[in-house]
Amino acid sequence: GTFLQTSFIEPLIYSKCLIANAVLLHASCISNGEQAYLFVASSGSGKTTTALRLANKGFEFLGDDLIFVTDKGLTLPYPRPLHLFSYVIKGLPFLHISSKLKYTLLWKDIVRAIVSRLTGERFFIATRVDPTEVMPQLKVGKSVPLKKIFFLTNQEDNKLKQLNAIDYVETAKRISSVGDINKVLFENILASDPEYVSFLRERETEIIEDALHNVSEIYEMNPRAFDDSDWQMLMNLLR
Repeated sequence: GTFLQTSFIEPLIYSKCLIANAVLLHASCISNGEQAYLFVASSGSGKTTTALRLANKGFEFLGDDLIFVTDKGLTLPYPRPLHLFSYVIKGLPFLHISSKLKYTLLWKDIVRAIVSRLTGERFFIATRVDPTEVMPQLKVGKSVPLKKIFFLTNQEDNKLKQLNAIDYVETAKRISSVGDINKVLFENILASDPEYVSFLRERETEIIEDALHNVSEIYEMNPRAFDDSDWQMLMNLLR
């Protein structure tokens, strides 16, 4: 089911969205009920941790891994099952983790370590969980306009920094470059039709650039380097 979803269904949804002036971004998203905030990053950079931490503080949850955004800058909730890893739950003590789930995460850690050692590359094998199973108090938000974007980084000296100006072209490229679904679509499913791939890539860039005109501020942040005061500073930016 997961293979079909990520390798066929969502890439096809992605292509149809591009025709309908929307894009499915690789980002987590929360809102304050009136405005939405994107946290853009590749896998393993803290998207889920950031979204769940903020949801636990009262923000509305729109998605932890993928989110629909229209060319008008409207976010559309996409609360898929959470993709949990042991390193994620360690930083989220408020989650309700059952004994069965703990053991599942443990053996997948063992498999992940073995495969990573054999291949020499990072290997992810997540455990899919309904968000409300581990966070009964979770509130899924409604569609609201996109307001701010945060790029998650691993730079220790860059906890939270606002970028001085918004370069729409470069920012759109940066957002699309961290996606997984678009790569599957362009490089696998449509690899034999380069002309159509070129058309869809142009649509992708146009839609993201148009959506960015509704964004007031863009930041870079490293949530793994945050302490309590940093989380408070972030929440103040989202109120």
